[in-house]
Amino acid sequence: MKLVCETAVLREAINIVQKAVSTRSTSPILGGILLEATENLKLTANDMDIAIACQIDADVVQMGAIVLDHKIFSEIVRSLPEQHVTIFVNNDLNTIITSGLSEFKIMGMHVDEFPELPEVLKQQGIQLSQMSLKTMIKQTLFATSTNENRLILTGSCFEIGDGFIKIISVDGFRLAFRKEVIPYKDKPLKF
Repeated sequence: MKLVCETAVLREAINIVQKAVSTRSTSPILGGILLEATENLKLTANDMDIAIACQIDADVVQMGAIVLDHKIFSEIVRSLPEQHVTIFVNNDLNTIITSGLSEFKIMGMHVDEFPELPEVLKQQGIQLSQMSLKTMIKQTLFATSTNENRLILTGSCFEIGDGFIKIISVDGFRLAFRKEVIPYKDKPLKF
């Protein structure tokens, strides 16, 4: 794998996906960021509870994929000058990151063990403004539990029906309910 991209763009993508990197996992692969070079560069992090993927523009010379430890990789990219960065991975998973006069060599991990992102069907999508969704979440978040012993209460229930979306949160003592009208005319969804 070999690619060239802008350092600032790569740094921003790492900042986005590292929120889904596992910090307390027994599996080292979950503490890494998956880099997939095809037409562009796709970065993915997955801690088995949440997964985040981000795609950025890159000049891909040779396609490939590698998983790099997120702490080491993010520190390297943070220390690079504001120029183009070149990432080269050889057959032994040795990764060479160069930018300007800086050169770093780190060992990568096989992509085979990295958990795949679930498929999302576009036909079941809805459109909702970012501000509406953000407001709905803020208005129901207070009623989610922080107690890990009752995991079912640490999340919110999203229900999408004929022309509405509902968010319901319960922590055992409080209940929060928020409903918003949306243009949706398909079978009801609950997640």
